Amino acid sequence: MTKKKKKSQKNKSKSKKLQQQKQAVAFDVEKKKDNQLAKKKETKEKVEVKETKQKIEAKPTKKEDTKQKKEIVKVETDNKTIDKKEEKARVPYLSYIRAIAAVAIVLLHSAFAYAGIEGVASTTVKVAMTIRNCFLWAVPLFVMVSGALLLDPKKEISYKDIFYKYIKRILILIVVFTLINEAFDVLLLGKRYETAFVLEYIKKALTDGSWPHMWYLYMLIGLYLLLPIYRLAVKNMQQKDYQYLLIVYFIFLSVQPFIQSIFHVQSAFYIMATTIYPFYFFAGYAIDKEYIQIPKKYAIGGVVVGLLVTAFSTMYLKDYSFIHYSFPFVILQSLCLFALFKNQKGLEKFDKVLAQMDYVSLGVYLLHLYAIRFLFTIVGMNQSIWMIIPVACISYMFSYICTYVYKRIG
Repeated sequence: MTKKKKKSQKNKSKSKKLQQQKQAVAFDVEKKKDNQLAKKKETKEKVEVKETKQKIEAKPTKKEDTKQKKEIVKVETDNKTIDKKEEKARVPYLSYIRAIAAVAIVLLHSAFAYAGIEGVASTTVKVAMTIRNCFLWAVPLFVMVSGALLLDPKKEISYKDIFYKYIKRILILIVVFTLINEAFDVLLLGKRYETAFVLEYIKKALTDGSWPHMWYLYMLIGLYLLLPIYRLAVKNMQQKDYQYLLIVYFIFLSVQPFIQSIFHVQSAFYIMATTIYPFYFFAGYAIDKEYIQIPKKYAIGGVVVGLLVTAFSTMYLKDYSFIHYSFPFVILQSLCLFALFKNQKGLEKFDKVLAQMDYVSLGVYLLHLYAIRFLFTIVGMNQSIWMIIPVACISYMFSYICTYVYKRIG
């Protein structure tokens, strides 16, 4: 063989080897790709199987599904309950004020009822009216508490709330208790009407409110109707604005009428307001937010001075009809007592008792006069002025028990 042939054979063998190597590499690449695809497919199938198993395992039975639904409903109910509790968050000192004011109302009306009994000596009437006038701060405190709660801009109150929550509730109370009052007078006191009972009932409900204490419910409706305007004013008022408003109210709705009553004169100046109760409404909020601050020692002094002047005026003046909720010294007592309760420490020890008394305070206000009238008129506990205290205690307990039982059953 020549050298050329040998070279050509060597080149051919080399090219064959190269082709075989290339084919082997390509085969290996394809094999690797196939293996990778197979692994991916296998992995995907495993994942799908695993997910299917999890779904099957996670799928609850009917019992478990019902249980889960019950748990969800329970959680939602608990959340709603918590929300309601937060909405009705109790301010301790305001609660204490309502509790004490309810007791004072019962004493006030017991003394007033005794003073109205026929045949009682004029001196005894003076003493009874002195007791009554010294507790006149009770109603202003109720109004001040309402102002502190309802005027707070943080509390959301819509027009719907005012009419369907607040006013609706008061109207129901007026309708129900006017009927009960008139029925009480007819059945127990033997009262007779010239016209039909239904007509008398409607007349009472629309005019004088049947029994004396019912006026408070009508007054509340007036405050509620103006509440949106009051709240709008509060949002834009500063400390000096509250002070200005209360000073104007105090001068024209308290001091001026007092001077007119004492000196029998008329003033040509007036403001477009007829009652003192908006004053108390704003004053409660102003003291609660500390726009008006009364230090403890001045508050105690104000209460003492107010009581002494009120008692002296009732006992030693022939005409004491000017002593009412707009009397300057009743206002002094009310503001100072409110400030004392706000700043007084240590009442927390009696929190459970006072909270329970507050719980029934509205019921006590509405029911106590039935017991007072029954005890003085039917039972005859009217021989001595000292009977005012036991009558007040019995009346309060009667009202307390009735309200507590009603609330528990209802």
